[in-house]
Amino acid sequence: MGGDNTPAFSAVIAADQSISAATWTKVVFGTEDLDSDGKFASNAFTPTVAGWYWCHTSQYYELSDAGEANRVKFYKNGSGLAMHGTVMRSADTDQDMILEANALIYLDGDDYLEVFINSADGVTLASTNSHVFSAFRMTGV
Repeated sequence: MGGDNTPAFSAVIAADQSISAATWTKVVFGTEDLDSDGKFASNAFTPTVAGWYWCHTSQYYELSDAGEANRVKFYKNGSGLAMHGTVMRSADTDQDMILEANALIYLDGDDYLEVFINSADGVTLASTNSHVFSAFRMTGV
């Protein structure tokens, strides 16, 4: 094993984003903390280097109603990856939610990866560093 874990990137949202109720909506990430090879653009990661990638997203928002389903999912080439997402239901009214997804995903040279969120209620993602999308290539696999 050896080599580096690039391409790699990490991005956060830069402005508040409204998420419509019960609709899969792409999360807009406006600030890059890291983009080793310039492969993150237009809210999507297109590594151009085939391999296995460790992918992470974390989404935080406030005031979800009791019992409502909230989801986050990776989308590969415009299609949701069912096995790479999370569903949480609020236990109480006005409960803050943190949705996370972590996955090892194979991406070839022209694949692209995005993050979508679905909330039973409309929510606003506040422009904080609490909304993260990141990935890096796993070497040695």
